[in-house]
Amino acid sequence: IHPPPPAPPAPTMADAPVTPGTWFKTLYPDSVPQAALGAVLKWCDAAQTDYYHRHKALPQEAADLIERSVMRSNAVEFLVPYEKWAAIVTSRAMVHCNVHLVRVGNTSFALRIAVSSEEMVPLAIVETVMVAVSAQDFTKPVPVPNAELMKKNLRPAAVPAVHAPPTQKSRPDSAFLWKTQVRKSDCDILFHVNNAIYGNYMEDARFQAAEAGALPKDLARVEATEGFPHGALVEYLGQPHAGQSMTVAVWCDEATRTIYFEFFLDDGQVVCKASMVCGTAPVSTTANFVGSSLVRTPGSSKL
Repeated sequence: IHPPPPAPPAPTMADAPVTPGTWFKTLYPDSVPQAALGAVLKWCDAAQTDYYHRHKALPQEAADLIERSVMRSNAVEFLVPYEKWAAIVTSRAMVHCNVHLVRVGNTSFALRIAVSSEEMVPLAIVETVMVAVSAQDFTKPVPVPNAELMKKNLRPAAVPAVHAPPTQKSRPDSAFLWKTQVRKSDCDILFHVNNAIYGNYMEDARFQAAEAGALPKDLARVEATEGFPHGALVEYLGQPHAGQSMTVAVWCDEATRTIYFEFFLDDGQVVCKASMVCGTAPVSTTANFVGSSLVRTPGSSKL
């Protein structure tokens, strides 16, 4: 009599080559609702780097692509309400990010990332716009390196476009102001605030605004569906560094359930604009990604 065979092991990072894309083990801090936006941005940031290094068509050029590009914007659309997000992430399951190149321009290119659970349940879609910059100062736009080679790998139909709220051109005088300081641990290898950290800043700022009575209570209840982010847009306009003081202006449009953010330094330079729609919007989707794609039904609505 032989003992029963052991149960198959849970998926690990080593399983990634089997399924295109990158696997991540969710961590306990990712499960709290105020970490959702930052967690998705963090996963997608790491998945993009993995995509550059793993892509067979871009072996030698990957380093140039990473070193000579900065993020211009991130558009995020959550496809599940808070209750489902919490159930999946708190189970310490794996999440999967599948990256697709969807546009290559003169100085910029766009990537679209499908984020799903271990069972391939769609969690979010993220669209990232990157700008190629000079290796000397990381600010001056330059032509995208190896653009023609990159265009051969375009997959614009692999993942649908993200429905995210637009930002506003200017902040109102009545906006709530929250002041913070850039920590060294907020910065990445380019010595500026990492893109995913802005998701945390947004949650901290809206919490402070709610505590001061500057936001309606239901928009601040991030642990409930009505306050959980449904869509977000983050536009990176500057590069704040460790030790700099930064002020975040917060205001909202109650009719559209949209919270707006503007980040600026002591000299008035605006370094980021962002927006967040809270609550569950009537976006109709199928239950799973098909291949790498999320299939929307014809009745899907936009934010």
